[in-house]
Amino acid sequence: MTTTRRSRRLLVAASTVLAGGLAVATLSPSGATTAVPDAAGVVLKAPEPAKGKAWIQGTVQDRAGRAPLGVLVEAFEPGSSAVVASSLTYAGPTRHGNEVDGFFFLVVPAGEYVLKYSSPAGTPDPFRTVRSAGTVKVGGRDVRRVDTQTMTLVRKAKVTVAAELSSKQVRSNKRATVTLQVTSPDVDPVTGDVEVTKGRKVFGEAELVRSDRGSAEIELPKLRPGIYKMVVAYAGNDYTSAGQSEVLKLTVKAPPRKR
Repeated sequence: MTTTRRSRRLLVAASTVLAGGLAVATLSPSGATTAVPDAAGVVLKAPEPAKGKAWIQGTVQDRAGRAPLGVLVEAFEPGSSAVVASSLTYAGPTRHGNEVDGFFFLVVPAGEYVLKYSSPAGTPDPFRTVRSAGTVKVGGRDVRRVDTQTMTLVRKAKVTVAAELSSKQVRSNKRATVTLQVTSPDVDPVTGDVEVTKGRKVFGEAELVRSDRGSAEIELPKLRPGIYKMVVAYAGNDYTSAGQSEVLKLTVKAPPRKR
């Protein structure tokens, strides 16, 4: 068996010689097998958890939907600080031989466990430590898949705020619209409050929710004739830092006189 460039790929393999041929079955931590029949066409059954043992497995992702490698996953008995089992996320094999990034696989005795997710000490850009909301109960030879855990960086992610006016010049009896997009390489989608401002003056505001995908349109009020320089200001949230757009320049002219 060869290893890929992915770190810490785990394969459990069983093999035997039958009727002069070699049959090999490889087991992914998902419990699925990729079996190669021997010369007689016999396919071996893949291994299962040992008697009294169980497998807990799952995946992690960050707030941009990426599946990071090297996240430390540990299993504890409720109320105990002793680590029963641990694993770093890696590229795990699927039933078709492909790889799933962010995979972890724990071998534990039958029992009840709390899972802890963290970055190992010294990680350059670490995640915040989080524990599973509830406990995971497993019996002997159980294979338990847990929900994907979303990880948040310790630092607040930087954002980019892009904005443009529907028109750089309007009449005072008309309204202009600001179209905006707030993005981050580490959080997708970005959520939170945005405002179109000039100093302390707020011309319009909106709240970005997940379904907005970081985009919004804000209709400005009717303004008196003049030149207005404004920005779109994003307030930030628990995961992202505040940010603002480049200056938008809006010229408002008086409506034409009636003849």
